[in-house]
Amino acid sequence: MNVSEQAPGVFFVEGPASNWLIVRDASGFLLIDGGYPADRDVVLESIRELGLDPADAKAMLITHGHVDHTGSAAYFSRTFGTPVLCSPEELAHVQGKEKHQVTFGQVLVRAWRPRVFQWMLHVIKAKALGRTSHACRGLDG
Repeated sequence: MNVSEQAPGVFFVEGPASNWLIVRDASGFLLIDGGYPADRDVVLESIRELGLDPADAKAMLITHGHVDHTGSAAYFSRTFGTPVLCSPEELAHVQGKEKHQVTFGQVLVRAWRPRVFQWMLHVIKAKALGRTSHACRGLDG
């Protein structure tokens, strides 16, 4: 994991195979995306590394419903009561009612490329291939 401040209070976190943002100001912090399901401990560690308590997240914003963005959403919602937000267009995807994601076959034909096989192994270990339901509501209410 690598945490870097991109702008005052905006922290980019590079995880094992996905990224997320932590946006902090005087009122608290917002988590933007949340890695793969198995990245949850790394997400929590990145928050604590900034001196923050994960339970104090004001909200979690999901940019889009791919599993490498939604992996910690259900945990934050269930464990801390964190509101999980997404655009109305992504709601069904984030809730797990729809799944639009790369297939195993699409990855396999690209496995010759550098790092693709390593990424694929991480995806499997990160439990990213199963259906996951997340508590999420659209930004319009």
